[in-house]
Amino acid sequence: MKVYHPHTQDIVAIGPDRPQPSQERRNLFAKRYVLMDKLGSGYFGTVTRAEDTLSGDFVALKILHPEFLKHRNTNAIRLFQNESVALRSISHPAVVAFRGSGYVGRLPYFAMEVIKGKPLDNYPKYYQKSLSKCLPITSQIFEALSAMHRRGIIHRDVSADNVMLDNDGESLPQTPSVKIIDLGYAKVPNEWDYASTTKPKAEPIGNATYIAPEMTVRGTSGTPAADVYSASVVLYSMACGALPFRGSIQELLELHAHGEPPSPISFEPSLPDALSRLILHGMGKNPRDRPTALEMKTEIDAVRQRILEDY
Repeated sequence: MKVYHPHTQDIVAIGPDRPQPSQERRNLFAKRYVLMDKLGSGYFGTVTRAEDTLSGDFVALKILHPEFLKHRNTNAIRLFQNESVALRSISHPAVVAFRGSGYVGRLPYFAMEVIKGKPLDNYPKYYQKSLSKCLPITSQIFEALSAMHRRGIIHRDVSADNVMLDNDGESLPQTPSVKIIDLGYAKVPNEWDYASTTKPKAEPIGNATYIAPEMTVRGTSGTPAADVYSASVVLYSMACGALPFRGSIQELLELHAHGEPPSPISFEPSLPDALSRLILHGMGKNPRDRPTALEMKTEIDAVRQRILEDY
């Protein structure tokens, strides 16, 4: 069996054929975890597959790069800690599960479930222009975002890269389970917010392909409506088989801020009018005019039900 780790996009083996740690490698990290194979390394830290000796489970252990402590990079340290707080604050089947956190000396770490499968954008042939597949997936996305928003958490980096389809890594069921990942830029109640940084070179928060208009302005903190916009772009791309905007990062920021997306029906004439209107409603320029995540889920489910009734 293969595992596609969400934070590194590396495929590793688990199950009966997983590599077993040798006796020499059984030095416990944080007096608890047997470190096994390294899954990858990102900007904030290294992710290692580990065996939790207390539960017997395998986890994805994310450990802050020690250089951030050495150079006292408080922004990076706070972002790392915020992700841990956000994950600990939410328990939902469509959000990557938190498995614990702590410190080794001053070095922070946290553990997550290991997700089987790959990011959504690895399966374009599976879902593109297939409403029977894309609507259940996006319904789960909006449901998970609604659960986050009820707890005051705003993801702020929703994209096809940060939505995993949880499966055995080899094939997809008719309706795969969704896992939202990578809450590194999440806004968490009563926690330090990256958007408040006074650094002049601070970049807008989010993926330029999916970013909400209001988030293109540097220093914008964002509201739940920003997640609704980004998830609506995901829905647009799945239903239409094309993104609403293309270009360089700066061009994308300008287009999301001021451009009008082409009607989804112009890409896929067979789309139901109700779905086309819903997508554009979710991508409204004014965040106050957008539906909530729960309203988006409800409308997607209604469109799906009407399609089933027509058949």
